[in-house]
Amino acid sequence: MNARGFSLAELLVSMAVVLVLLVAVGAAIVQMLHVQAFHAGRASISRSVSDLSERLREEARSATAVFVPSIDVLGDPNPVASAHEVDFFRRQSDGGDAFAA
Repeated sequence: MNARGFSLAELLVSMAVVLVLLVAVGAAIVQMLHVQAFHAGRASISRSVSDLSERLREEARSATAVFVPSIDVLGDPNPVASAHEVDFFRRQSDGGDAFAA
């Protein structure tokens, strides 16, 4: 018998191999996208920290006084030992005062 084509067993085996390869490639792509999103988030946080650091440095440079208030802007206690807020005081050119928390 000189039949052309694949038998049912050969077709099922080849489909199983293709399915396993597709699942493996899909999992690799999903993992790569998760890693890329993680690194993008870290880069964003790093930029935010450096921007905040630069802003605080500029506020401190232009301030007349830098101090730790006993009560923060929300009315919560701000003890000196574990201060979470630092205030900057600056005298404006028009004679007014400006605070930045």
